[in-house]
Amino acid sequence: MLTSLRIDDDLYRKAKASAASQGLTITKYLDQALRLQLAYGASGMAPKQADASQAVSLPICPVALKPVGLSVDDLNAAQALLDAQEAARLNTSAQPGLRHG
Repeated sequence: MLTSLRIDDDLYRKAKASAASQGLTITKYLDQALRLQLAYGASGMAPKQADASQAVSLPICPVALKPVGLSVDDLNAAQALLDAQEAARLNTSAQPGLRHG
């Protein structure tokens, strides 16, 4: 649609410069600005049903990147111990008359 708008001169210059720095035409820049305003509104919050196809940047925990020195055998042994404890707990809870602690 072709339309005419009254825009403050200083605002237009800033928008045009920002558009140029992003490699956009002023028309494309204003189109994107209007879409963002309509999507986020005055609250600055995205609608509850945001586009799930957009990538999300999550923080990286530096501690998780440090090697912990566990082998696959260590992890398997730990899992076996947890499984045995769970089995014992289930076996104890299945027997009537026993107290749980």
